[in-house]
Amino acid sequence: MKVEIRGRGIQIDDALREHARRRIDFALGRFESRIRWVGLQLEDMNGPRGGVDKRCVIEVESDAFERRIVDARDADVSAVVNAACSIMARSVARALELERSRSDMGGRGNDGSTY
Repeated sequence: MKVEIRGRGIQIDDALREHARRRIDFALGRFESRIRWVGLQLEDMNGPRGGVDKRCVIEVESDAFERRIVDARDADVSAVVNAACSIMARSVARALELERSRSDMGGRGNDGSTY
């Protein structure tokens, strides 16, 4: 799984990059064989004004499901990374479960239609 970590208005130092990478690995590691690419972008929306202005957007690409995107906000950059990774883990798990149930039905919906 290829991982890209970027910042916009936030300096991504080694400690923050390592924290983000560890959280991604923890949240999505069990799905690693199904995920092609993960992009994490951190943004400081208000600059020095403060507040709940740290934003983390995570995108996941896979051959098993459509692209997933989550967006989280918090006042603390580590907390926003944690929140976004947790949300993404649930989103990917749901997408894979849906894909599994579709394949179990032979690609047919409950009404017999094909996907």
